[in-house]
Amino acid sequence: MKRSDYEIVSNELSHIKSTTEGAIRALELNLKYINTIETQLRASIDKKALIATLTQPSLSHPDPKKQPSDLIKIKEVTQITSLSRSTIYTKINQQDFPQSISLSSRSVAWVRKEVEDWISMKMNDR
Repeated sequence: MKRSDYEIVSNELSHIKSTTEGAIRALELNLKYINTIETQLRASIDKKALIATLTQPSLSHPDPKKQPSDLIKIKEVTQITSLSRSTIYTKINQQDFPQSISLSSRSVAWVRKEVEDWISMKMNDR
């Protein structure tokens, strides 16, 4: 191999090496950034879960006016479970939440005790 050919190949390899090292540094920075965002997101979710737990009506101290056989509407179900309406219906479709009772063509409700039992089961599964 001629010296000029060697220098061309050597320069090209140096350029590839430099470009690759730069790309690796950029990927490492991106990974650090993603990890930081992921940590912040987890902390945010943990705070939301804690707030929801602390503000939800206590299952261990039920309101004496509320009976286990009471029927509750979706608004109360979302309040006591801290789940969104769409998540509740998704879980029903996945058979991971108590079925609602049809009261009319446009109205459904849940048995309070069934929802409370579901919450207790989820707490025990932790």
